[in-house]
Amino acid sequence: MLLIVLLCCVVRTGSDAGASRAALVAGSAAICLCFIGNMRSMASLGSMLIDSYATFTEALFPVLSAAAAASGATSSSAAIYAVAVFFFQLLIRAIRLLLLPLLYAYLALSVADAALSERRLTGWKTLIGGLIKGTLRVLVFAFVAFLSVTGVTSGSVDALSLKAAKLTISSTVPMVGSMVSDASESVLTSAALLKNSIGAFGMLSVLAIGAIPLLQIAVQYLQLRITEAVCGVFGEKPLCGLVSDTASVMGYLFAMCCVCALLVFLSCICFMRGFVP
Repeated sequence: MLLIVLLCCVVRTGSDAGASRAALVAGSAAICLCFIGNMRSMASLGSMLIDSYATFTEALFPVLSAAAAASGATSSSAAIYAVAVFFFQLLIRAIRLLLLPLLYAYLALSVADAALSERRLTGWKTLIGGLIKGTLRVLVFAFVAFLSVTGVTSGSVDALSLKAAKLTISSTVPMVGSMVSDASESVLTSAALLKNSIGAFGMLSVLAIGAIPLLQIAVQYLQLRITEAVCGVFGEKPLCGLVSDTASVMGYLFAMCCVCALLVFLSCICFMRGFVP
């Protein structure tokens, strides 16, 4: 990209209006062709990462829910499981059906805007960028809000139910009622430790699954930002703006993958921090 911007700058220097416009259009197309390969590769990598998280959560969430239920969090574990699965599936569908197509639309508008060199499409690019960021923010905020409400409500129900069960056992079972009640508390504590161990394994697995793909996308993003900074020294403004837009596209892709990892990570924490007897 840097060489393309430099070559276009040289060609446009001292050229007439027609040649200058042709060089600008050719440069915009060349930058797009140069970037689209990396974009497809990184989008494929991001899709594979999201699929890996989807497969992982299908195995992890039921186990965490069962361990949480065994530790006494019957209502809260079911509520957290339902909310986590719903929002994660909603996020996956939003990324595949809405956000990724919007990324390509953003890139197409950026190329056209650079070729026209009049910044007439800036408003549309801002709108698409706002839609992408707004969708991710709404999903994360709604996920946290629903988890907070359902976790607190169902956790209180679990606490009251467990206290009532212990009191009933202690008072109704002759001779050994208090012993059985104390033993049940020990079993619940052991189940809570198991739940926390599984949750810790889940969080470490989230980091392990996403570390390399996220790092690769982040490196691509940083390379584009560095290219943008260097091009800003000598390059034409429309082409520098296009390079900046390609970096934004990569940044949006990185944000989508990070939000997926964040939802799984927060779900593990909620299962671990759910009701503990």
